Amino acid sequence: MTRVPENDLKVIALKAAQSVLGPGKVETVDVVSGNDSSDEPAYFISFMIDQDRDAERAVRLWNRLAEKIRDTLVERGDEAYPYVDIRYRSDAQGWERAPPL
Repeated sequence: MTRVPENDLKVIALKAAQSVLGPGKVETVDVVSGNDSSDEPAYFISFMIDQDRDAERAVRLWNRLAEKIRDTLVERGDEAYPYVDIRYRSDAQGWERAPPL
């Protein structure tokens, strides 16, 4: 199985976020490669976005982001699953970047 480098993953994640959220809405993207609880290859991707929290909208965003990232990974031959976490600026007072998962 091919593994996409973390720097490329950040670019893939940012492009997906810009496609779903629009330009300028993502403040940071953090990516960590590893294995999930089943010891399968996975990517843990955390987005810090500058929007108000809306639970229903957050679920739709999460699904669309994960799908776009997953599609790109599969196209590149990478079967690792992307676990997506969305953080909101309004919830992160004082954070300089999204904390690790």
